[in-house]
Amino acid sequence: MLSGEHVLVAEDECVIALDLTDMLESAGATVIGPAATVREALRLAMSEAVDRALLDFNLADGEVIPTCAKSNSFRGFKAGARQNGPMHGAQRRLV
Repeated sequence: MLSGEHVLVAEDECVIALDLTDMLESAGATVIGPAATVREALRLAMSEAVDRALLDFNLADGEVIPTCAKSNSFRGFKAGARQNGPMHGAQRRLV
C-alpha cells in the first residue's frame, strides 16, 4: 500500500510514535523519524526525500503545521485532519 513511499513522522508521544512507525513499516513505507520536535521534523525534511508526512499538530516546541507550511521542504503537500480538528478544510497535503 505504501511500498516505496518515504513518510516523515513527527510525534512527541513515544508510544504513539512507535505505533505509527510500526503501522507504516507494515504497510511498506520507509519511515523518516520519528521527530519529537518541529525543529527535528524540519531538519529531517530538509535532509531526506519525503513523499508524505504524518504530523502531530502540537509538538514539544510548538505547532508543526504553521511552521512547516513556511518551509520549502513541504511545498506541494496538502493537510488532512479529522473533521472537527484544527486543520479541517486545509488545502496542503500533509497526511
